[in-house]
Amino acid sequence: MNKRYQEILQLAQAGQLTEALKRCERAIKKKPREVDFLLLAASLYAQSNQYEKIIDYCLRAIKVAPKNTSALYNLAVAFLFIKDYQNAIKYTLPLIKLDKKHAKAYANLGLAYWHTGEIEKAKENALTALKLDANIATNQNNLGLIYKSLNEVDTAIIHFKQAIALDPQLAEAYYNCGITLLDTGDTLGESYLTKAQLIKPDYPELNNYKGLQLLDNDQSAQSIDYFKKAISAKQDYAEAYCNLGNAYMNEQDFVSAEAMFRKAIEHNSDYAGAYNNLGNALLDKDDYKQHYEEAEQCYLKAIELAPELDDTYKNLAVCYQGEGLHEKALHYFKIYNQRIPDDEIVIAGMASVHERRAEFDEGMALLEPFINNNNVSAEIILAYAKFARHFKFEDKAIQALLDINDELILNKLRIEKYYALGKLADFKKDIDATFGYYKKANDLEYEEFLFDQEQKKFANIKAYFTREKIQSLQQSNNTSKLPIFIVGMPRSGTSLAEQVLASHPDVYGAGELEDIYNIVQQISLSLKPENSYPQCLDNMTSEYASQLADEHIKTLQDMAPDAKYIVDKMPHNFLTLGVINLLFPEATVIQCKRSSIDVCLSIYFQHFNQHHSYSNSLEVLGKYYNLYADLMEHWKNVLDINIIELEYEKVIDSPEEEMRNLLDKCGIEWNPACLKFYENKRTVKTPSYDQVRRPIYKSSVAKWKKYEHHLEDLITNLGDRAY
Repeated sequence: MNKRYQEILQLAQAGQLTEALKRCERAIKKKPREVDFLLLAASLYAQSNQYEKIIDYCLRAIKVAPKNTSALYNLAVAFLFIKDYQNAIKYTLPLIKLDKKHAKAYANLGLAYWHTGEIEKAKENALTALKLDANIATNQNNLGLIYKSLNEVDTAIIHFKQAIALDPQLAEAYYNCGITLLDTGDTLGESYLTKAQLIKPDYPELNNYKGLQLLDNDQSAQSIDYFKKAISAKQDYAEAYCNLGNAYMNEQDFVSAEAMFRKAIEHNSDYAGAYNNLGNALLDKDDYKQHYEEAEQCYLKAIELAPELDDTYKNLAVCYQGEGLHEKALHYFKIYNQRIPDDEIVIAGMASVHERRAEFDEGMALLEPFINNNNVSAEIILAYAKFARHFKFEDKAIQALLDINDELILNKLRIEKYYALGKLADFKKDIDATFGYYKKANDLEYEEFLFDQEQKKFANIKAYFTREKIQSLQQSNNTSKLPIFIVGMPRSGTSLAEQVLASHPDVYGAGELEDIYNIVQQISLSLKPENSYPQCLDNMTSEYASQLADEHIKTLQDMAPDAKYIVDKMPHNFLTLGVINLLFPEATVIQCKRSSIDVCLSIYFQHFNQHHSYSNSLEVLGKYYNLYADLMEHWKNVLDINIIELEYEKVIDSPEEEMRNLLDKCGIEWNPACLKFYENKRTVKTPSYDQVRRPIYKSSVAKWKKYEHHLEDLITNLGDRAY
C-alpha cells in the first residue's frame, strides 16, 4: 500500500471521515483508474450508509477490473441494502464463478433469491454457504427464513437457534425465532422477542410486530407508538407506514391514514395493500366525493399488482357505485361475492343496482336473508329503504333507519341515512319531517361554497363572449347535426327530456358526458396563454376547432353507429355553450326550464356529488340559480346556435303537444314511442332514474308551496326570479 493510501486509512480509523473522503476523492481525481482508492472510497462511504456512493465507486472499480472479487462482493451487498435484489443477484453470480468457495457470497445470493420469491434457489445457495462455512450466523438466520417460507417450521427454528448460538447478539435471529414459535402457539416465543428488544431496543421489525399485535387486539391507539418507533429506526419501512395507516383508520383519523399510505407507496411502489388502503382512506374522508377518481385508480392498481386481494374488488365496486357507474359496480360486486359470499356491504350494493334497474324482486331476494338479523349493517338497511315504496313498507324502513346509531357509522353513511329518511317521509306526505330530514342531510354534508369565486367565473365568461367577440373567433368547419345538448339546472327536467328523445328509434341517449368539459380543459392547456380560458380562444384556429369537433363526433358515432342524433344531457354544459357554438354550429341545444323554487328545492332534496357543493344551502342555491339564469339570457343574446326552451310544467300539462313541438324544433320526425318513454329500459344514471320509469305525473309541479314556510332564505335570494 502506498503512503497516501495509508494516511487516508489512518484518518478514517481516527474518526476523521470527512477529511479521509476529501483526500480519497483527490487521489481518485488524479488516478481515476486506481482500483484500491476506488474501493477505499466505497468503504469510507459505507461508514455513513451512503449506498448510492458505494455502488458508484464499486461500478467504477469493476469497469477497470471486471474480475475484482472485492468490488463485486461490496457492490452486491450495497444492492441488498437498498433492496435491489435483482442487481444483487446479477453481481453475485460472476463473483461465485470467480471464487467458488466464497461462503458469504453464497449466503447473500440465498438471501437475494429469498426476497425475490425464488425459494428453491435461495435454499440451494444458502445450503452451499453452510457447507463452506457453518459458522456464518446471518446465513443460519437466512436458512431459518427460507425453511419458514417452505412451511418447514421445525427446521426453521433449528436454524434460528443455531444463529443465536453463533452470535448471541444477533437480534434478528431472536426476533425471527420468537415470532415463529408464537405462530406455532409456543409462548416461549415471547422470551425471544424480549431478548431481541434488549439487544436492539429500536429494532424496527420487532416494534412493527408489537404494533400489529396491539392492532389485532383492537388497541389501535396503543399500536401507533410502536409503528412510529419502527419508522423512526427504518425510515423506508413501507410495511410499518401501511400498518400505521391502518391504526389511524381504526381511530377514524383518515387524513393521517392517507398520509401514511402515501408514504408506504413512496417507499414501495408495488405495494398492492397500500394502494387498496389508500383508496379506502380517500373514500372515508369527509370530502370523499372529491376523491372517487383517485380511489378508483388506487383500487385498479392494487388489482393489477395482486389479483388475489379479494377486498379490493369490493372496494372498487363501492367506489363505482358512489360514482354512479352501477353496471361496473355490479360486475365487481359479483366477482367478490363469488370469492366470499354473503358480505353485507356487497349484498347491499348488488341489491341497490337491481333497484336502479327496476329489478325489485331480485333485489329484495338478496336482502331478505339479512334484514331481520341482529346487528344488521347500516348498508343493508339503506339498501332496504330503497325498496320501501315499491313494496309498501315505508314505516318499517323508517324505523329501521332511525334505529341506526349515528355514532357508530361513518359520516357518509349518516348523510345517506337522512337522505333516505327524507325520501320516505316525502312518500308519506309528512311535510315537516321530510324537510327536517333533508336539512339534516345537507347540514352534515355542507362545505363552504366559494360563491364570490364562482360569481367571478360567470362574469368572466359573459364579459368575454360578446356578440362582437364571437363573430371574430375562428369556428370549426364541422356541420354535423348529430349532437343534441340538453342543458339547465339539475332537476329541471333534463332526464325527462333525454328519456323522451332517447325513446325515438333515431336517437341515442348518451347520458351526462364529460367530453365537452374535457375539450375545454384541452383547449385551455393547448392554446396560449396557458390556463387562461376563455381568453385563450383568441388563438383558436379553424383547423384546431375542426379537429376537436371531428374527434368528438367520431367519439359519439362510436357510441351508437346507427343513431342519427346523440343526446348529451350534462346540465352544466350551460357554462360551455360559447365553445359548443364554435365547434358545433349546426348542433341543437335544449334548455330545460322549471319553476325556480321547485328546481332549487328538488336539488336540496337530492344527494349530489362533489361538483354540486352549492346544493347544500338554500341561500347559496338561490344565488347560484341567478348566476345560471343570467348566463342563459346572455347566451340567447349572443350565440348563433339553435337554443330550444322546454318548460317542464308545459310538458306535464300537455305532454304530447310539447313532445311533438320539441321533436319538430330538433328536426326529428314524430314517433309515438316518445309518449311511452317510461317503457324504455335504458339505464339512467342520474337521481331521476326512478321518475323516468313512470308515466307523466303532476305531483312535482308547484311542490314547493307545501314547504313554503321553510323556504324564506331560498325565495329571498332568488329575488324577482322566484316563482
